Amino acid sequence: MIRSLTIEGYRCFERFEMADLGRVNLLVGTNNCGKTCVLEALWLLGAGGDPRVLLDIMRRRGEMLASRGQSTRNQTEGDICHLFHGRRIQLGSRFTIHCETNSGSRFAEWVVKELEDDAQSLFSQEEDEPAYSRAPPSALCFDSNEGEAPAQLPLSSREGLPFDTVRRSRGWPVGDLKRVPPQFLGTESLSPSEVVAFWSDIALTPKEELVLRALRTIEPDTEKIAPSLPVDPGYGHPHVRGGMKAKMRSNDEPIPLGSMGDGMWRMVSLAIAGISCRDSVLLVDEIDTGLHYTVMEGMWKMLYEIAREFNVQVFATTHSSDCVRSLSSICREEVREESEVTIQRIEPDHTKAVAYSERQVTISEKQQIEVR
Repeated sequence: MIRSLTIEGYRCFERFEMADLGRVNLLVGTNNCGKTCVLEALWLLGAGGDPRVLLDIMRRRGEMLASRGQSTRNQTEGDICHLFHGRRIQLGSRFTIHCETNSGSRFAEWVVKELEDDAQSLFSQEEDEPAYSRAPPSALCFDSNEGEAPAQLPLSSREGLPFDTVRRSRGWPVGDLKRVPPQFLGTESLSPSEVVAFWSDIALTPKEELVLRALRTIEPDTEKIAPSLPVDPGYGHPHVRGGMKAKMRSNDEPIPLGSMGDGMWRMVSLAIAGISCRDSVLLVDEIDTGLHYTVMEGMWKMLYEIAREFNVQVFATTHSSDCVRSLSSICREEVREESEVTIQRIEPDHTKAVAYSERQVTISEKQQIEVR
C-alpha cells in the first residue's frame, strides 16, 4: 500500500507531497488545484512505463497536435509539453513520481533526451512514413527502479508523441508484468464493452453478489444482471449505455441497465473496476458523478468492502460536500493503528496536501467542519 507520494515537475506541480495515506483516500480542493493530476501521476507510476497510458491521459484532455499534410496517416500526435511543469520542454526536461509503500520505495521518471541510435530498433518503420517521424531529434525516455532497463519513445520534429509510433512499438519494457496496473475511472465511467469484458471474470463467482449489492443501493429490486448479446460495436463508446441487461424481481422481462439512469451505470462501474484491480490501485475522478447524496453512504461501504477483500487502495476526487460527509460512514469508531480512511486537501501553490486522519474525518462530520 502507498503511504506517501511525491510528484516533481508534472503538470501544475513543481513539487508536491501527500503523506499519511490510507486504504481509501478522498482528494478535495478547488477547481484546477491538481486533484486529477495526482490521479494521473499514480496511474503513470503503477503502469510501469506503459506508453499507452501516456496517450490515454493526453487523449482524455484533448492534448493533441493537429494533423499536418494531406494524409492523416501517422499524423496524430500527443502534445507532451502539457505533461511538464510550465508546459514547455527542452532536452533535460523531466517529471518524476516517487512513493513509499509498505514494502519499500518506488519511482518512475520521464525525461526528454537526445535519441540514441539503437532506440530505432524498438520500432518498426515503414518507407512511406513522413521524414519528421522517421528521424526524430529527441525522445521521451522512461526509467524506474523496477522492471526492465530504461527505454525511449522517439518524438517528432514538433516534439509530439506520434500515436502510431506507440502502437507499433516493439520491445518496450513495461515494468513488473506480474503486478496488476491501476484502474482509472473517469467521469464517463466504464464503457459497455469494458463492463462486458470484466463481467466474464465476475459472473457466477462470489464477486457477482458484491456488484449486485452495489446496484441494490440504488434499486433494491435488482435481482441479477447479465450481458446483452450480441454486443453492438458502438458499445465501445464511453457515452453509450448498452451491453448489459438487468432483471428486476417485480418484472418478468429484463430491461437494459442503461435505461435505469447514470447512477446505476456509475455504481456498476465502480464495483467492477474495484474488483478488477485486486492488489492494485483504483483511481476515480469525481467519484460522486451521477449519484444522489442518499446513496453515497452505501457507495462508500461497498467500495471499502471491495478494497479490504481484494487488497485495493482507493484514490478518488470530489467537490461534493455530501460525498465528503458520507465518507465518515466507513470510519472506525476506535482507531488504534494507521488510518484506513483519509481526506487529502490540495491547495493551489502549496507543496503539501493537508491530511485529515480517520478520527479527524469523523469529528469534522459530527461538528460540520468544512474540510474542502
